[in-house]
Amino acid sequence: MITEQMPATWPPPLGLGQPLRFVVVDPATNRRSATWRVWTGKKVDDVYLCESVTGGDWKVSHHNEWKWRIAMTKERAESDGVDRVAAVEWRDEPDRGWSEGAGLLIPCAYLRRSEKPLKSSVVQIPPSPAHSCVRIRLLFEEPGAVGVCFGRGFPVGVLNRLGGGRVYVLADPISLSARTYAELSAACDVARAERSTDQTYPTNRFVWVVRLGDQPVQVDLSVD
Repeated sequence: MITEQMPATWPPPLGLGQPLRFVVVDPATNRRSATWRVWTGKKVDDVYLCESVTGGDWKVSHHNEWKWRIAMTKERAESDGVDRVAAVEWRDEPDRGWSEGAGLLIPCAYLRRSEKPLKSSVVQIPPSPAHSCVRIRLLFEEPGAVGVCFGRGFPVGVLNRLGGGRVYVLADPISLSARTYAELSAACDVARAERSTDQTYPTNRFVWVVRLGDQPVQVDLSVD
């Protein structure tokens, strides 16, 4: 059950298929995360989340009538001549009309400087000096849901869904344990080695998958 305090002000909801793009940026150093986007389906009541550069290869798909998964895209599988691979599949059944989708962790230690300009439409999320990470939450509201309050933090955006519900995207500052950071560092070492031998590696950002309790969470890391 989601019972925390809802932020007082949300931006106007975006329409079907209209992407919400966001990035974590430290205004003091101009170091930032990858740019991420989330959008809703125009023909089916689905919600998608991906990192902008590698989104053609892997993305999160929240299928309202089926299940949710982090998986290889159909286009990447066909290009590689392989069956589509799913990193994880799960489902969070609504409680009073509310459920939570895939999370995203953006550790502040992995923010990097970038000379690439950001469009004015990209929501810039500031990190918290008192926390080591920004957690992005996707909170699903079904039609007729009970008006439960949820989520401290920074309101990133709202998206309308085809079936009449909405998705609220919230940035919540948290701190990670030293053990978790060690696990992320080890994952980056593997990715860095792979990148050094693969000239087609598309970005210096690397997306890993962990779990926070029962929730699958992607992690935005750097392999520089």
